[in-house]
Amino acid sequence: MLPQTGEMATWFLIVIAAIALIGGLALIVKGNKKKH
Repeated sequence: MLPQTGEMATWFLIVIAAIALIGGLALIVKGNKKKH
């Protein structure tokens, strides 16, 4: 009945995953810069 709710949940998870990946990469880059 409501396919949009499923899409919203999927996009919500994708956005969270993307933010987590970007945040993790940013922390790794900062850590590498501090070491050098």
